Amino acid sequence: MKILNGRYGRINEEMKPFRYGNIFLVGSVLHAGNAVEYFSKHSKKLVVYYLLQTVRSRSDFVQVYELGHLVREYTVFVPKIPLLYYVFVYFWFLATVIRNFSPFELFHVITFHPIFCIGRSVLQKIYRYSIVFWMADYIPKPTRSLDRLFQRLVEFYHSGNDYTIYLGDSLNKVMNGRILKETNKKTVMWGVMPENISIKKKDMNNLAFVGVVKRSHGLDIVFYLLSQHNELSLKIFGECDEKLHKEYCHLIQELDIETRVTFENRFYTLSELKSELASCSVGLALYDTSHDIPIYYTDPGKVKTFTQYGLPVIMTRTSDIVPYIEKYTAGEVVDRNPEAVYDAIVKMRKSYSIYLDGVKKFNSYFDCEKYYKHGFSFME
Repeated sequence: MKILNGRYGRINEEMKPFRYGNIFLVGSVLHAGNAVEYFSKHSKKLVVYYLLQTVRSRSDFVQVYELGHLVREYTVFVPKIPLLYYVFVYFWFLATVIRNFSPFELFHVITFHPIFCIGRSVLQKIYRYSIVFWMADYIPKPTRSLDRLFQRLVEFYHSGNDYTIYLGDSLNKVMNGRILKETNKKTVMWGVMPENISIKKKDMNNLAFVGVVKRSHGLDIVFYLLSQHNELSLKIFGECDEKLHKEYCHLIQELDIETRVTFENRFYTLSELKSELASCSVGLALYDTSHDIPIYYTDPGKVKTFTQYGLPVIMTRTSDIVPYIEKYTAGEVVDRNPEAVYDAIVKMRKSYSIYLDGVKKFNSYFDCEKYYKHGFSFME
């Protein structure tokens, strides 16, 4: 058995074939979908560059996995000023390629951002790689200049890459006029790695929210719900900007629900989420249902974070994940108001075991080991 020396000590090279060769995974949504966990397990070498512009409490960082083991991790400096941020991000993208790949290695770059498609033809004269553009964002009516630039880059580069995959059939259709199911253009949604967590019916009053907090996520609806039903409590495992945090804290205080809302406004690791969600019973994803909201066209990571850790979901009718929630009875799809949410809670209380069983079936369908293996078979 061959022994490798890494920064974190000696690692054993298991005598088994790896599904993929060398991969560079780069993006801002890497905590969703278990992409890092899946590819680190099945790739000879995986380099991951985490873009954390929306996470106030952490800087961007890079991880390097070899033969399934983390051997190196380092932080990179990037300013949080939007335009300057992406200048630095592109620099660190190039620096990460130079540091971790040789011109003689074949590798795939899986990116969620079109900026890394810029200069591809020049860089490919030096490095032997292909681009897999995993399109996870679509802004139908951009108003900010940066959003307009992003959308133009998406539209320009989505058809010129080696491979383009879409995080939802709606996004696939809006970009191509129809849903493509080809080797180099197809839909691949988020996968899950089901966790064995014991959720008990006695916890039915404990509601949960995970991820980045935005106005369009409907937390104000939940606050009003709590003000009407004293038996309910809410834990928010995520963060937002200071302005919105102060606004929500003021509303929580005004509604006199401070003792039943936990909102630390910080980033949570997956291990923390696993521990915290074990005390909750229902996940909430009350997205704005407008077709002008990006989430309508993709696969919201919050939903599968809940199901992965054993929680059924109450969500609004938006995104391509809704038919699967309904098909497997992994939750309830509701109108976006406190009354509809409470009706769903009452309904789930009466037959909670059915929803827990539905979550297991939902997770089985999207299990990374099967779902990603099929979706990324072109990289083998």
